[in-house]
Amino acid sequence: MEKTLRLPDRFKTLWYFSKAPSLHDKLSVIGFFLKRLFNVRADDELKAKIDPNNLIINFVPSQGELRPYNDIFLNAGFDRYPDFAPENCGVVFDCGANIGLFTLRAALNRKTEVFSFEPNPAVFKRLLKNIDENMLDKVRPLQAAVGSACKKAVFTSAASSPTGKIQAEGSVDKDSSVSVEMLTLDSIVDRFALSSIDLIKLDVEGNEYEALLGAERALKITGRIVLEYHGKELRQKCGALLKSKGFEMVHEIPGYQFYLNRDHTQSIKRD
Repeated sequence: MEKTLRLPDRFKTLWYFSKAPSLHDKLSVIGFFLKRLFNVRADDELKAKIDPNNLIINFVPSQGELRPYNDIFLNAGFDRYPDFAPENCGVVFDCGANIGLFTLRAALNRKTEVFSFEPNPAVFKRLLKNIDENMLDKVRPLQAAVGSACKKAVFTSAASSPTGKIQAEGSVDKDSSVSVEMLTLDSIVDRFALSSIDLIKLDVEGNEYEALLGAERALKITGRIVLEYHGKELRQKCGALLKSKGFEMVHEIPGYQFYLNRDHTQSIKRD
């Protein structure tokens, strides 16, 4: 049976309280609980120290920012395929980092260089806190979306959710949108003179195909990709593009595909 943090609200609050690392943090949990008890909107930022890795995580419960914790840390979402375990990699791209749970996992060995992309300004602040409080000096946080061109883009946040997405031109809700920087993965390869990327985690809420279009050179030096797909059509488009670039899908679980670049792997072995 898979472990889970999906508990009834009152038990979630007890869990938050038990994991709060200081008295101040425990008082914050009590304040959050009282707001929920009286049906007051609670967008409080809480802090938890989570075993067995002793990671400090800043998060907003009402936005579900701890949801990925189950699969990243508890249920071996990546360990089930050892080749894709992020802490065994030298260079990792975390595209759609959110508050940085995958980034924290990848950086646990203190040697992995992680490039973390997150366009949401409020969420990016928590990503920075989580990197700083866990003293991860090999992580490079980038407040940017990932796409097919380097430009300004419009990002819309989803209410009461950890997700948001890049909006197509002409379909913008000005009340819930912000202008963000968009970068290509190729631009990062060039800026940092990267010769190899061990793993790309690509979870950008429906913009995955556009992100791959901006990764012509990056894909050539990438060994593995974990792709989250949103819908059958996007799954097929991304799969066809990756296949044309020499990638083979070697695993799949609902919503995620695992790709291996056979040419890149063979090149590393020859070197």
